[in-house]
Amino acid sequence: MHFSAPWNIATKLSTGLAVVILFALPMMLTQVDSPPELAAVVIGISVVILAISYLLAPRGYAVEGGNIEIRRSLFPVTIAGSEIECVKPLSKPDMGATMRVFGNGGLFGFYGVFYSRKLGRHKWYASRTNHLVGIETRGGGWVVISPDDPAKFVEAVGKPPKPPLPGEEGFDFGPLLGESDSGDPHVEHRAGH
Repeated sequence: MHFSAPWNIATKLSTGLAVVILFALPMMLTQVDSPPELAAVVIGISVVILAISYLLAPRGYAVEGGNIEIRRSLFPVTIAGSEIECVKPLSKPDMGATMRVFGNGGLFGFYGVFYSRKLGRHKWYASRTNHLVGIETRGGGWVVISPDDPAKFVEAVGKPPKPPLPGEEGFDFGPLLGESDSGDPHVEHRAGH
């Protein structure tokens, strides 16, 4: 099953702004008293940055035979089904504040190594910063992607997260301790009340 990697407005704006800056800088150098060689070098660097960023950006995703393929023009990535613990939609609260450690943060996408307190050090192969899917791999590593239909992608992979165990974050001990929805252990649950 194939999924596209659409851009959101943030990706469109950041890519547009980066392209303008990468081409405006050499043009400005030709207008001032700078050696022509400098403008040529800056143009060359700009073209290399744009080409590499474009070629490494995610173009789409595929789920085939339990494996997940991250489609890129250069160095596509495959995550073997045997390495996948679970796949789930990710919201901003699920990730917490995220910062880029090494990689691209908006020019044709978001990819490379990122860090957040909740996911730790993890990899991104996303075309946008919303509607994300997290892939937890064996050993606890996470990969973040942005397929066009996150719910359908999670369903296609078929490895939903396991429910939390007692003592893990998100487990509600209230019913086990006889607490009501109010949190008061002295209020009993009664059928029909």
